[in-house]
Amino acid sequence: MVDRQEVINAFAKTPRPEDRSLCACACAECQWEISRFKGKTWSQLQLSDFGADDGDANIALLTAEAFHYFLPGLLLLVLENQDSDWLWDRIVGRLTFSDREADDRRARVQTDIQYLSPRQRSALVDVVRHLEPSTPHSPVIWQSLMSSLQDGDAVPYSFANLDAHNLALRKQSREK
Repeated sequence: MVDRQEVINAFAKTPRPEDRSLCACACAECQWEISRFKGKTWSQLQLSDFGADDGDANIALLTAEAFHYFLPGLLLLVLENQDSDWLWDRIVGRLTFSDREADDRRARVQTDIQYLSPRQRSALVDVVRHLEPSTPHSPVIWQSLMSSLQDGDAVPYSFANLDAHNLALRKQSREK
């Protein structure tokens, strides 16, 4: 079981960025995508903020500073709504990259990982361990995530290994 209070305590001193610092892009589309984050604290996030009706709180567009600030709220939402694995997928997608991705993607993941203190990374590891048995995932990607969080340095996952894993799953499902 994850200690929710530890997640809260680990991020307690993280400053909230100003609304103008939530997204690096000022275009109308990007600003619409992050509109549900504006004027909110991380504790005010709700699962309904991630619907497509009024900007779907796209965490991919948040700056590293903003993602870092809102991460405890995202983690608590995932823990409270474990059937909403799509939200967890967005967080994992933000913190992982393949060995075939461009350098700018690698740099962004590295920045996100480096924003996290050892205590925050530890709280995130606890969440990963808690979700692993019940959440659909690729072991290749989760292994990369765990290594990154434990080392404090972004570790890519092998695209070839992910592809092989997915092929094995497809073969297995056809045989059933």
